[in-house]
Amino acid sequence: MDSSALTTSELRLERSKPIAVNVIVGLNVVVWLAWKHGHHLQVGIPELLLDNFLVSLSSLEEGRWWTLLTSAFSHAMGLHLMVNMIVLKSFGQPLEQAWGSRRFVGFYLCAAVASSAAHASLSYFGWEDIPALGASGAIAGVLMCFAFLYPQRLLLFFMVVPVPAWLAVTAFVGLDIWGLIEQRSGGGLPIGHGAHLGGALFGLLWSLLDRSLGNDLEAYEEEALRLHESHRAPSAGPTVRRVRDRISTAIREAAAEAERQQGLERSADPRDDARDGESRRRRRRLRNPRR
Repeated sequence: MDSSALTTSELRLERSKPIAVNVIVGLNVVVWLAWKHGHHLQVGIPELLLDNFLVSLSSLEEGRWWTLLTSAFSHAMGLHLMVNMIVLKSFGQPLEQAWGSRRFVGFYLCAAVASSAAHASLSYFGWEDIPALGASGAIAGVLMCFAFLYPQRLLLFFMVVPVPAWLAVTAFVGLDIWGLIEQRSGGGLPIGHGAHLGGALFGLLWSLLDRSLGNDLEAYEEEALRLHESHRAPSAGPTVRRVRDRISTAIREAAAEAERQQGLERSADPRDDARDGESRRRRRRLRNPRR
């Protein structure tokens, strides 16, 4: 396929199929199934999940630092899982296609840790130490980066009102700040506003650093084009080129030598001279016929 005929969206899609997002979704589903059906196995699955897939200040103080990451792959309710995974698929896939799978995975894991750390650290400042789980903190970071790359992309705020991405993400951050303040006074909803804000802050810092390095959407599209061209017509290395040139030279020399030998054999055969003389005499008789 000619690269000039590809759109930038097609180039990004060709550069990176959304494999990482699908793997993350799959891992979340596996953990949810363990929450839902683990008690039937009677092998300590519920205890394993409670100890290793919930994050809080208490769990960190007990040395279970891995819960900063594992809790972001943990959902106990199907609706919670479904909403988070729909949002991740919707906004994570464009990021993965723009960045590449490796960069997206690195960002997502760091955003997950940052959001969990933000939730746990609130207990130092008077918020209740409640164990939390869910991918929404890391997804908040995904939304923030999406808004930086595609600020004018229209989103349905609360599935109803179409607004540009930057405004929708700003509104969600504002709601989380309000919810966090309400929770400080004992009210609010049982939502991890601190984790959301931690993930969004990490996404903001990542995007600002990325922008300072010149990595905007245009730069990612140019990189996608370069990768497409390199995969489409890979250049040979210097060793390959030298071997190829030697083979071509040897073939040409062999062909020239064979032609020279054939010429020598024809000139050395006396029968050829006799046949040539006879041919010349016949041509002269044809030019001067007797009457």
